[in-house]
Amino acid sequence: MEIINPREKYEEKVANLKRKPVIIGWVKDIIPIILCKEREDINLRGAMKFYCPYCRKNHCHGTGEGHRIAHCHNEKSLFERHGYIITLNPNFVLSEKSV
Repeated sequence: MEIINPREKYEEKVANLKRKPVIIGWVKDIIPIILCKEREDINLRGAMKFYCPYCRKNHCHGTGEGHRIAHCHNEKSLFERHGYIITLNPNFVLSEKSV
């Protein structure tokens, strides 16, 4: 049985894409830390979104940085199994509360 490294698989997937999320780190090469943009579509300061290269849509979340379950339902998505950590802070530091 082949062991899949999500970080390596992800980097292969997005290598040639023009539009992709900004990954600012990884937790054990399994869970990406994604730098989000603030949502403008709702009147809720701190709500976040990022572009998903698997379903080619924005994944939208409410406020508060930390671990999230993936909204992507593409069966090939590497986000679906372990989720991701989202933040608006480019200097985000992982803490126990984040995962």
